[in-house]
Amino acid sequence: MAKDSSMTAEAFQECLGLSAKDQKLAEVLKANGMKVPKVSGNFDEIAWFPSLSMRMDFFTAEHFKALTKMSKVDSDFHYLGNIDFLAKGADDRVRANFKGKLPGGLTIKSNPNEAIKKLGSPVLNDFIEGAAEKQTLLVWREGKMNYSALFSSMKAEATIETFSISMIGCLETWAITWPEVFAAK
Repeated sequence: MAKDSSMTAEAFQECLGLSAKDQKLAEVLKANGMKVPKVSGNFDEIAWFPSLSMRMDFFTAEHFKALTKMSKVDSDFHYLGNIDFLAKGADDRVRANFKGKLPGGLTIKSNPNEAIKKLGSPVLNDFIEGAAEKQTLLVWREGKMNYSALFSSMKAEATIETFSISMIGCLETWAITWPEVFAAK
């Protein structure tokens, strides 16, 4: 089993677009001390791993196909479309920071300037209205993937609250707000 600090977001990124029944997904999860979530039925599912400060979004085949515009999906499965790496308090279930490495060598403790220095110029540098205050949102688009970093505030010293790696289209609400960045074409 991998120690929390040796986990890397890239290992999980390779599982995006795989079905919940795919052997590669099972192997990556097992190597990191996680179990394959039981997802089935006609609804999208969120799998929480609060002790590791992670969550994974699985979409029904029909919904996944509509969001990503991918044509080759088996209608019997759910597909992994988004992974969130979380800071303490990002959700009531999360009691510690994600301890692993994020893309570019970032960590949950990274600030916006560090993120831009390590990942390059974002395709989106905006803000959202958080529960308590406005929060900086930086997004990078790489091929069929989005990296998005939502920071705890708009201050220069703000740290990452949620770092998401998602298939294009799978951050559905943001695809409506910023279609040029998040929506599949």
